Amino acid sequence: MKTRDYKFTRISFENRRSFIKNSVAAAIASSFAFRSFAQDKTSAPVFPIATTLKGDFTLATVGDMIATHSILNEIQRTSPQLLDLLKADATFGNFEDTVVDLNTFKGYPEALSGGGWLLSSTQVPADLKAMGIDLVSHANNHATDWGVAGLLETDRRLSEAGLVHAGSGQSLTSARAPAYYEAKTGRVALIAMTAHFTEMEPAQDGAGNINARPGINPLRYEMFVTVPAEQFQQLAAIRDMEPEKASKDKDNIVTLYGTKYMKAAPGQTALGQHYKLNEKDEKDILRNIRQGKEAADFVIASAHVHEPGNYSSTPPDFLPVVAHDALDAGADVFVGHGPHRLRGIEIYKGKPIFYSLGDFIYMSHSREAISPQEYEDMKPDPREMTPAEIMQKRMLKDFNDSVWYESVIARSHYRDGILTEIELHPVELGWDGPLSQRGVPKIAPPKTAQHILDKLQKLSQPFGTQIEVRDNVGIIKINPATK
Repeated sequence: MKTRDYKFTRISFENRRSFIKNSVAAAIASSFAFRSFAQDKTSAPVFPIATTLKGDFTLATVGDMIATHSILNEIQRTSPQLLDLLKADATFGNFEDTVVDLNTFKGYPEALSGGGWLLSSTQVPADLKAMGIDLVSHANNHATDWGVAGLLETDRRLSEAGLVHAGSGQSLTSARAPAYYEAKTGRVALIAMTAHFTEMEPAQDGAGNINARPGINPLRYEMFVTVPAEQFQQLAAIRDMEPEKASKDKDNIVTLYGTKYMKAAPGQTALGQHYKLNEKDEKDILRNIRQGKEAADFVIASAHVHEPGNYSSTPPDFLPVVAHDALDAGADVFVGHGPHRLRGIEIYKGKPIFYSLGDFIYMSHSREAISPQEYEDMKPDPREMTPAEIMQKRMLKDFNDSVWYESVIARSHYRDGILTEIELHPVELGWDGPLSQRGVPKIAPPKTAQHILDKLQKLSQPFGTQIEVRDNVGIIKINPATK
């Protein structure tokens, strides 16, 4: 089946704005109405799913990390207080780069990238560890920018730096398996998945004398564009004009040039998206979450999800389903990342769901190794433009707004395994600063912090989450009734 679809770009900007404005509640409701399969609760073994941690425990969580070079010294100079916020019993983020030394690397940039051939210096993993990062997801759309060789070398270098990583591996079994961090206060398991990837990224197990294929842990889906009834009939009429009619279409489904359209619910006037999850993928991922809970005191479930597109601050309708299922299977926190922007926060049965914390490090503009295909795609003259100028040209085209440079560090506090409070510390990444510092995180100044928290309050309200603001820090107090 197709695992990635760029046809989101066919939706007009006006319809996107309307969709974003009106679809938060619909996404939440549809996460229950359109479940991909009815999970058989009796088929799984019964075991305690409550965390077994004792005493006080703090989890620090950040968003996407795209770092071209070491930044610890710069943060120590410009925002040393930020490093204090990363000090916790366990600290997690999404690592979205390939780490290789091009002077010795035998691989090459693949024909398909996750949207650019991201590359970090070999000092970055140790730099992140020194900053306080303990666990990272490596399941995302950039994992094979530099091929399977780049993925495996990155895994090796993450391990050498002492970073626990999950979501990629030598086979599908290893990519889906929990990874474990031995914190002083207990054992922490990480299971990482991605719904957004290129066709070549998913790992596969071996069979007989066929070798396993290295790659990422995929959460596949089938995507439908939902359209109002009148437009649906027009699409059906166009489909019926084809020489070979798509006769396999079911009622209320039209397939036209590879895109599937679904008749929208009465009253929907804008375009939307609906996703049907791959049952086998989700079931196997949930089994690994159960395994993580059986072998550890605390479980982090992580998902890389750009859908329905980076333009949207609303998560896709499948993500609340996956998050709830993961927490019911034993995860203690669900962390979404990918869209490079903030999305809301939900508290489900006393457990947090961060649908996206935005970018924690976003240094795409400072890449110095640019693939020939990127030169071809962007059509700059390398004799006249520096790599930094070329990447700045691209960033101004695709990410020309401060929204991509706003983030929070979430600090979740537990007592005897029970979540009591979440602190949300606003972070800004130097959107209007010099290029040499752009994408490097700093504690947000008061005015920017208030702006970020106001936005996060609005994004979280549809999930019933109330965020109080104290001294430019967001506070979520956990109501005992939600536990």
